[in-house]
Amino acid sequence: RKRQANSPFRDWYRINAFDDPDTTEDEFAYRGWHGVADLPELNRAVNQAGEEDLHPAVKRHVFAVTRRWLDPNGDGNCEDGVDGFRLDVAAEIPSAFWRDYRRFVKGINPQAFLVGEIWWEKWPVRLANPAPWLQGDMFDSVMDYRWYAAARGLFANAIPRETPTSFRNQLFQQSQGLSGDKQRGLMRLLSGHDSPRCMTSIENPGLYKYRTGLRGDSNYRIQRPGSEVRRTMKTVLLCQFTSVAAPQIYYGDEVGMWGADDPDNRKPMVWADIEYEDEASHPFGDQRASDRVQPDLDLHA
Repeated sequence: RKRQANSPFRDWYRINAFDDPDTTEDEFAYRGWHGVADLPELNRAVNQAGEEDLHPAVKRHVFAVTRRWLDPNGDGNCEDGVDGFRLDVAAEIPSAFWRDYRRFVKGINPQAFLVGEIWWEKWPVRLANPAPWLQGDMFDSVMDYRWYAAARGLFANAIPRETPTSFRNQLFQQSQGLSGDKQRGLMRLLSGHDSPRCMTSIENPGLYKYRTGLRGDSNYRIQRPGSEVRRTMKTVLLCQFTSVAAPQIYYGDEVGMWGADDPDNRKPMVWADIEYEDEASHPFGDQRASDRVQPDLDLHA
């Protein structure tokens, strides 16, 4: 921003306009991801193969940061580095970049694990098929949202509702195009930082990830779920841990934390040695019954 068009990083970003020093207004504008200015979009370029890729300078920087975390002291021994990366909004980055990125990462640490966040083909009605990203040239795994959407339809009677037969058919369909090791490595989650917590999504049986909070649905239930929801969650957990994939527990689900979509799903962790105030606030200042905040140690056990 300070050096405007003279910045050596001007080509790293998608700049719409530079500031005109002859005016009192600040005309500097750039593209932010989904309009969020705190997340400036990195620039693209066409590589030598004629494919869309990230800008070469941006790509070199990302690779340098990646090497730093995989092998912090640069001695060729990766035991002091991270074991892999979860790659955010991966479907919105060119595939050519991910193919080069995989080769780069595996060249440093062949055992490093790459997990792509692959979400929607058409929000909010159709989750994407991850198979194209799991053919051995990009990711080792993806976040498996499709399984939970189907399991929620069966066990929580959520929309779209599933019968045991249709749930079985869903699992069969979801496995198509994936080798056995890719199926076993799927990152299978019930909750996450971008979706309602498991118990709250069971409590609200509407369409998955659609109007999942009071801002979108004035009838959305934000209170602490009761014992019936907990029993349903345990059934879902049983299915999660006995199916073919790698189960993930989102922090706090193991002690019964609840919450609607962002930011309610990102509440601070609830610990047994801390005493908390009751949860009594409402996003719009309305009246609500208060809920006691404490870890569910029986669920944890």
